[in-house]
Amino acid sequence: MGALKHILRYLQGTLSYGLHLYKSSRDRLVSYTDADWGGCPDTRRSTSGYCVFLGDNLISWSSKRQPTLSKSSAEAEYRGVANVVYDSCWIRNLLLELFLPIRKATIVYCDNVSAIYLSDIFTKGLPRVLFDDFRANLSVWDTAQQVWDKIKNIFQDNKATRALYLESQFNDLHLSAFLDVSAYCKQLKSLKDQLANVDHPISERKLVLKLIGGLHSTDFDTVVAILAQTEPLPSFETARSKLLLEETRCNNEKPSQGSSFVAQQTNSTPIPNNTSQNRPPAPGGGGRGGGRGRGRGGKSGGGKNGGGRGRGRGNSQPSQQQQAPPSNNSGWAQQQQGPI
Repeated sequence: MGALKHILRYLQGTLSYGLHLYKSSRDRLVSYTDADWGGCPDTRRSTSGYCVFLGDNLISWSSKRQPTLSKSSAEAEYRGVANVVYDSCWIRNLLLELFLPIRKATIVYCDNVSAIYLSDIFTKGLPRVLFDDFRANLSVWDTAQQVWDKIKNIFQDNKATRALYLESQFNDLHLSAFLDVSAYCKQLKSLKDQLANVDHPISERKLVLKLIGGLHSTDFDTVVAILAQTEPLPSFETARSKLLLEETRCNNEKPSQGSSFVAQQTNSTPIPNNTSQNRPPAPGGGGRGGGRGRGRGGKSGGGKNGGGRGRGRGNSQPSQQQQAPPSNNSGWAQQQQGPI
């Protein structure tokens, strides 16, 4: 509430004040800036302000608390200088678009010597004496050309070492280290490009020969033989396409071969016959013994179950294991009718 009353009293006491614009030249832009270091008692942030004059007329001004905390008065003043320079550049560009360019440089006034020196260091070229002193303090004794030559020599040495390493990887590459032909070809192409970058290019013929020689799989013997006998050798992309087609064909044949193998195993497994031919008859009993089918009872069984043909399921079990009967039903019946 006290701040609001202060503002109202200020407005009431300055009712007769105003911004006067005068007719003057527009050939120069002048800026002024100042900062209050740590002026805020609560946040200890600084307040910076500036004003910009075009000729004798005030056209831009600002007074704002800085968003960050400054550790010194030089830092606070330099932030104020940076703000007014940013606004001055925007005004110059605006006048340029309005076809009213300013030919003279913009002058910025600041009352802090440290901020002025910082601005000179960061925005202007140093004299030769100061530059040499500054470079000596940084322990930099070489010129830009000498530094570039050193970097170039180091890079050239690294290129030779890199080329040896990449060529070793190229020669040791095989299909067995990858999941499929596509990944194998991709790695070969990548190594070829890397060797070309270090001034050790790989010819197309050598690349195709390496592609064929690194397969080491019997699935590609036919394609390898065709490619090796082709004169001239096909391109890398052509050889890659043929190998991918062969790989796809082999992958499609493997499931069918597996299913035929399972079918052969199933057909070779004997299936037990549940008919009466493979079951021994019950001793001494008529009717059926332990299975379904027609059979004659023994002579010793008289009466109702003696020699009749019965269609039923017998409950008697054989007393001992007997040999499986032959497949001829009539012969088995004759052996059962013989004397016991």
